[in-house]
Amino acid sequence: MSRKYAPLGRRMIATAGALTLAVAGVVASGAATFAEDPAYGTINQDATGSIIVHKHLKNASGTMGKVDGTADAEGDGIDGVTFKAYKVSGLNLSKPADWDKLATLVDKIPSNACADPAHPTLGDNAPAVDTQAAATGTTADGGETTLAGLPVAAYLVCETEAPADVVEKAKPFVVTIPFPNTTNGGDGKWLYDVHAYPKNQKIEIDKTISDQRKNGVGLGSRVQFPVSTTIPSLDADTNFTYFYIRDRLDDRLADGKVDKITLGADTLVENTDYVQSNTGGLVLVSFQRAGLAKLKANPGKKVEAIFSGKVTSIGDGTIKNQAQLIQDTNYGAIPPNEPPSTPPTEPNDPPTSPEVSTDWGNAHLLKFDANSAPAETGIQGAKFKVYDAAEPYAADCSAATKTGEPITVNNKTEFVSDANGLVTIDGLYVGDSVGSAGAGSQDARTRCYVVEEVEAPAGYVLPQKTTTGISVSKGVLAAITYSAEIPNNKQPVPQLPLTGANGQLLMTIGGLSLGLIAVGSTMVIRSRKRSEA
Repeated sequence: MSRKYAPLGRRMIATAGALTLAVAGVVASGAATFAEDPAYGTINQDATGSIIVHKHLKNASGTMGKVDGTADAEGDGIDGVTFKAYKVSGLNLSKPADWDKLATLVDKIPSNACADPAHPTLGDNAPAVDTQAAATGTTADGGETTLAGLPVAAYLVCETEAPADVVEKAKPFVVTIPFPNTTNGGDGKWLYDVHAYPKNQKIEIDKTISDQRKNGVGLGSRVQFPVSTTIPSLDADTNFTYFYIRDRLDDRLADGKVDKITLGADTLVENTDYVQSNTGGLVLVSFQRAGLAKLKANPGKKVEAIFSGKVTSIGDGTIKNQAQLIQDTNYGAIPPNEPPSTPPTEPNDPPTSPEVSTDWGNAHLLKFDANSAPAETGIQGAKFKVYDAAEPYAADCSAATKTGEPITVNNKTEFVSDANGLVTIDGLYVGDSVGSAGAGSQDARTRCYVVEEVEAPAGYVLPQKTTTGISVSKGVLAAITYSAEIPNNKQPVPQLPLTGANGQLLMTIGGLSLGLIAVGSTMVIRSRKRSEA
C-alpha cells in the first residue's frame, strides 16, 4: 500500500513554522509566507553550513531577529556563552517522511535535552543524538558566535555554559542545515547559514549599609549590610538548582552572621527556607528546597539578606566589603534533595555587589595641670564621657553640643586619664560610602563628637565648661596627637579658721576677757587674805 505525502512546499512551511516555534525567543514566528517551494531535491547534499548565534538579554519589546540575518533582535549582547551543535541521527533531509518526523519532533523537544552535555537526548522513541558535538562556539564581541562547518543534517543546539550572572540557560532547539526560509517574510529559499537569537536574563546583586546611628557609633557596635537581588521570572518547567548569597567580612568584623532574610514583605524562616554558616569570616546563605520554591513563586520581588559584623578594631580606618550571588537553574522537576550547603562549583566572576565601606577613627584627649604651662604636665584620674554632636557634620566642631546618651565604646562609657594625662577613646564612627547616617555622612572625612568631664582628678576642680567639641578623622591618631587638650585647676588650699577682721576682733575680745578674769581673781585672793588677818 502506497503512502501519500503532502506537497513538499507545504510540508516545508509547516516544518519551518514548527522549528521556529520550537525555538521561542530564537527566531520570530510570524505568518508563513511562501515565495517558492524549497524542494528537497534541490538541497546540495555536499554543502556545509553554519548556525550564527546572536545571544541577547530579554527585552520588554519582544522583538525577534530573522533567520536570514536581515533583522537582528533587540537587547544587549551577552559574551561568554558557549553553544554546541549535536547532529540528530537517523534523519535524511532528502526524504519527505523525515521532514514529517522533524515537524513532530520539534514540538516535543525536552526542556532538559541538554542537561547532560555528554549525553544529549531528544527523549524516548526519538531519533538519537550524537554525543560528540559537531561544532562549538562561545559568544564574543557583542554576543555572537558561529557554529561552522556543519554538513547537511538536523542539529540539536545546546547552551552548555554561561557567565555566572546569566539566569536560565536558553532552551534546547533544533535547526536544520539547510533551513527553509519560508516564515516571517522569508524568500522561500534554502538557507545554509542560519541565524538564531536565543535570549537570557541577567541577575544582579546590590549592597548597602544600614543607618549606623541605630546600631551604635562606638567601637564594638555592629554594622549591618543589607544585600539584595530581584528574583527573575523563570519558565514553568525551570527551577532553581541552588541559590547562595555570600559575604566575606573584613577581619575587623567579628561574629559575622545573617540577622534576617526577607522576600518582599515576608520574613523567611531560618533552617526551613535557608541555612547559614560562617567559615573564617565567609558568611554564606544557602537556600533550601522550600526557599527555592518561594523564590521561583515570587518573580520581580526583592530578596534581601542582612549581614552583620561587630567592629573590633579600626586599623587604617576604612572597612571595605562586597557580597556575591551564586545560582543555577535546571529544566525539569525540582531537585529531590536539598542543595549542598556550599556551592558545588566555584563560578568564574559571579555577580558581585558594589563595594561599600565604613570609616572609623579614634580620639586622644590630654588632661593637664593648668598651672604647668608650657610643659602641660599630665594629670591622672579625670573621667570623661563621649556623646554624639547635635550637628555631627558641622564644618567646625569646637562649638558642638551634645545630644543623646553616652556612647559605649568597647563596652565602656567612661574614659579615664592615665598617669600621663592621656585619655584614649578607641574607636568612633566617621562615615561610610553610602551615607547611611544622614546628610554629610557619605564619604565624610571627619565627624563631630562632644566629650564631657564628669569627674576631676583628685586635688583638682572641674572646669567651668565641662564639655568640649572634638573632631574625629578616620584612622588611628599618632601617639602625641590630641583631639583636645583640657586643663584643670588645682583645688584651692583650705585657709586657717578665724582669720580676717572678724577673727582678729574675736581674738581681741577673748584676750581682754582673759585679762579681766585674771585681775578679778587677784582681787578676790587679796580680799580673802585681809579677812583672815
